[in-house]
Amino acid sequence: MENEFTVNSKEYWDTRFETNWDSYSGREQTLYFGGIAIEMLPDWFKNVLSEGVTFADVGCAEGDCTNFFSKLFPNTDFTGIDFSESAIRKAKEYYPEQTFIQADIKSIDKKFDVVFSSNTLEHFINPFDIIRDLFRISSQYTVVLIPFQEYERFSEHFHTFDYKDFNVEYNGFTVVYAQEYDCSIKENIFWAGKQLLVIYERNQENQKRKKDVTLKDYINSLTYNYSDLKKELKGIQLENTSLKENNKKLEINLNHLIETNKEQLALIHTNIINTDKLNDEKIRYIEQVNSLENELNTSISQNLASKEKLDFFDKQEKWLIAEKYRLDTEINEIKSSNIYKISRKYYKIRDNVPIVKHVYKGLRIWKRHGFYALCRQIKHKITKPTPQNKVNKNIETLYSNINEKYQENKINGLFIIPSAFEFDELYNQRTINLAKYSSKDNKAVLFVVWQWNKNEIIPGAFKEVYPNVFQIPLFEFTENIEKLQLMNEISNRKAILNIPSEQWNTALYRIKELGYSTIYDIMDDWEEFNKVGQAAWYNKQLEEEMIINVDSVVAVSPPLSEKFSFLRTDIICIGNGYYDDLLGENNKYISRKNNTSNKITVGYFGHLTESWFDWQLVESMLKNEKIFVEIIGYGAKEATINNLKKYSNFKYIGKVEPKNLYKYIQNWDIGMIPFKKSKLSEAVDPIKIYEYIYFGLKVVVTGIPHLELFPNTLLYSDEIPIADFIYKVYKDPIENNDLVVETFLNESSWDQRFKKMMEYKNIYNTEIYHYETAKNS
Repeated sequence: MENEFTVNSKEYWDTRFETNWDSYSGREQTLYFGGIAIEMLPDWFKNVLSEGVTFADVGCAEGDCTNFFSKLFPNTDFTGIDFSESAIRKAKEYYPEQTFIQADIKSIDKKFDVVFSSNTLEHFINPFDIIRDLFRISSQYTVVLIPFQEYERFSEHFHTFDYKDFNVEYNGFTVVYAQEYDCSIKENIFWAGKQLLVIYERNQENQKRKKDVTLKDYINSLTYNYSDLKKELKGIQLENTSLKENNKKLEINLNHLIETNKEQLALIHTNIINTDKLNDEKIRYIEQVNSLENELNTSISQNLASKEKLDFFDKQEKWLIAEKYRLDTEINEIKSSNIYKISRKYYKIRDNVPIVKHVYKGLRIWKRHGFYALCRQIKHKITKPTPQNKVNKNIETLYSNINEKYQENKINGLFIIPSAFEFDELYNQRTINLAKYSSKDNKAVLFVVWQWNKNEIIPGAFKEVYPNVFQIPLFEFTENIEKLQLMNEISNRKAILNIPSEQWNTALYRIKELGYSTIYDIMDDWEEFNKVGQAAWYNKQLEEEMIINVDSVVAVSPPLSEKFSFLRTDIICIGNGYYDDLLGENNKYISRKNNTSNKITVGYFGHLTESWFDWQLVESMLKNEKIFVEIIGYGAKEATINNLKKYSNFKYIGKVEPKNLYKYIQNWDIGMIPFKKSKLSEAVDPIKIYEYIYFGLKVVVTGIPHLELFPNTLLYSDEIPIADFIYKVYKDPIENNDLVVETFLNESSWDQRFKKMMEYKNIYNTEIYHYETAKNS
């Protein structure tokens, strides 16, 4: 490719996006850097994005990071910009709901509040010409994420950035935040070096330029803590010593095996030469030789692996020692400089002297937001309680009211239920249905709604959004968790957790201390979701900690029970379910009718998750004109739907409320769940399968093997064409209103599912207790 086009030219990148961008993991790398940016951005800047601004992602490639950011900050208006026509065309196909512009940065004349560029500037010989254009279209902030101190450059990179390259004030902008990140400390396949994030803020008009300084003057605030480096170095040295000792043992064992092998080979050779016929003793010798050779090969492999690991840690140790020496030198230089001594005194006075501290904060508000904003802030401080006091008052009032309900016998328990969604009575989702079930059982429910940051507004906060169900924002709940003590008199208190995030892992320990019984409900394979760019909060170690530390664990599907069976043996499977009153009590088996026409109608309803929905399989069905396909749902790409609309036997309906589903399903012959086979799909227990069976449909499934055990459900493999399989399913008799289907539906209602969950008594801790008791008796 480099022979055909100039590296980094428009033609070069168009060809890259058309040929090998996806196969070289370009999209995954874009998301990887996006995730690093989110980790590095300071909280105050995330608050800016949460409040809502216009944001340009310059050099957006195929739009993966633009879309990733938009999910995290829904109030911000994101625009992806790239000069490659191929990249923008694909971005629009992948994310039709996002805005993308194909243009050279120099031709953009529109301004954005925030301009962001991730890992693009290094591709230019004169990157600071590009930075000036970023400043030109930025009205407030310019943010760059770049490879840092890349002294051995990748072939597509033309510039190596270092501290000296970034003036603190440049072209009307001032650095307000800078941080470096060493990617080598995390396991990844996309980048092994450092990354640098710099945030510039536009200066106000007529602001005088300060003396020229660069990031090099502030190096101590950018490098890793020296004590952390020493701990890491000590750990590597200990492991290095252990490996060396192990290596010596392996070498001794290896030499012994070689000598033994030589003796045995010589003995067998003599026997074979002196005797024409092998006797039992010779056979035994040969078997022994084979065994020794296998052991020898194993030992050699272990020795090589040990040496490779030893070499790696040797290099790491040398690098850390060199880095430590360099940091020591730089720190001493900085501490001995006049600017460090003066600035240290300045910040000490500014941040610790009460009058000076408040005057500085006031002047900063005046400078950034104007005199009127400063007056409003002063008035707010004088007349209003602090936000924390206000939140405490809301929680205290709510918890006191719940306690009064208990005293008046209006409730008989209290459940804490986290949720990724706000409560919606008509939304058919596991945590919402659990809250509704608990409400009917006279339990008060603290329905704790996920927040990405403290400033994210949750409608209905601290209100009773459903009888006995009270909605609380995540941060208000976790930061005031001690207030739960106001309801200590209530018996039957449970926490049914389902989000293995840092916030909930921390809260778990305090909830247990306060006397709540705890359940962890494994609703999805969060690890696999995280791998495809979702569930950014996920941490594998935290999930395993939660599974070990809760009282009992339930999983939504057999694969999820099996996945964590190495941690606990008492995980039971409690699948999803259905509510007949939501679907219509008179609509049971509504699709069971005699189809007198020659056409077969196959339908689907639900979220059209791109990560697993098999559109190619659907298109294969449509190629048979007698098979009609109806899709009810949301989340599909516009380009995908438009592509299928060319078939006259395809119909896309969009969103439909659960109570109206029967109007469409009564005309269907078969329900389908066409999911691509993956760890992500194999772990799901789709709610729609229960609803399909309730409506009386036959069901065709791909990618979810455990559903084959359900009545009227058939698993498709590619042994025959999908159209032939559809015909076969259509002609086979359905299991009518018999004992099998009725029993399945009775056991699969949400009420039965949650009753089983609440009544389940774990045996995890009692097994240990009985074992210890038996052993000591």
